[in-house]
Amino acid sequence: MASRKTKYAEQALLEREIKMLKSPGDWPRWPFLPVKRWDSKLRTNVCGYVVECGLDTPPRIDYKVFEHPKDAETPWKVLAEYKTAEEMVADGWRVD
Repeated sequence: MASRKTKYAEQALLEREIKMLKSPGDWPRWPFLPVKRWDSKLRTNVCGYVVECGLDTPPRIDYKVFEHPKDAETPWKVLAEYKTAEEMVADGWRVD
């Protein structure tokens, strides 16, 4: 059984993930934010990017996870799409 301290630490980590997803100014590779999620069927991490887009004020973040194309000719493929950062984190995506 997880201790109260462990649960608090896990919650703090999730809150940090959500804050980072909502703060594109802090993204080290802006306008892209690398993310990953463990896929138990494939037994590997699935990697992708969240992209800040548009000229809205403030700029809009589409919580879509894109697979990085193999070459410049290949279009970006959407792996997953979410309405909020909280929904994305609840589905297992983490900032890489």
